[in-house]
Amino acid sequence: MKARGGFVVNIEWYNGSVTKVKVKSLLGGNCRIRSYNQFSAAGNFKLRQAIVTNPNSFYSVPDIKELLGSPEAKLKTIKLKKSYLYDFKTEQGKEYSLVLSE
Repeated sequence: MKARGGFVVNIEWYNGSVTKVKVKSLLGGNCRIRSYNQFSAAGNFKLRQAIVTNPNSFYSVPDIKELLGSPEAKLKTIKLKKSYLYDFKTEQGKEYSLVLSE
């Protein structure tokens, strides 16, 4: 599949879980991936936990005004499943593999 930022992504699955991800970078730049599984780099590149704003301009987030809400509103909270957010630098035309961490 093609992903925002100029990436082609190939995902391998086993029993409903992602086991391997291959990313081909068409433009170069930072690649950010979110997964419910922990991954490690399979190759000569650094996969690091993302902790800051994504420097790739294709991922820019617009400024949004704070939402207005009524103090009487009884909003339900939702619990999101734990996920992992990774960044790695890519070069145009190169392919990168991520494998499931044991």
